[in-house]
Amino acid sequence: MNVTKAGAYQLGIMYTSNKTGKISISVNDKDATGGIIIPTTFAEADTVAWRQWHHWNYLKNMATVNLEEGLQTITLHTTDVGDMNYDYINFESVK
Repeated sequence: MNVTKAGAYQLGIMYTSNKTGKISISVNDKDATGGIIIPTTFAEADTVAWRQWHHWNYLKNMATVNLEEGLQTITLHTTDVGDMNYDYINFESVK
């Protein structure tokens, strides 16, 4: 990721999760968030198993990270449970 302005950024994520789990975000190979709980999107009323992976949810303000100006390597780590699909992470500058 090429950061044009150094500062704090709020992160949001679009995901599905068959079970509640945890993730972390690292910046340049250093943990920047610790454990972030990702709530399940499992819908008991939906009895078709494959559709459980189509209940997308957006988790806004899941964490705040500080980024330096320039090229940064951002890595998402699934740290507990798994059974998650990720679409994108949104970075919004904190004013």
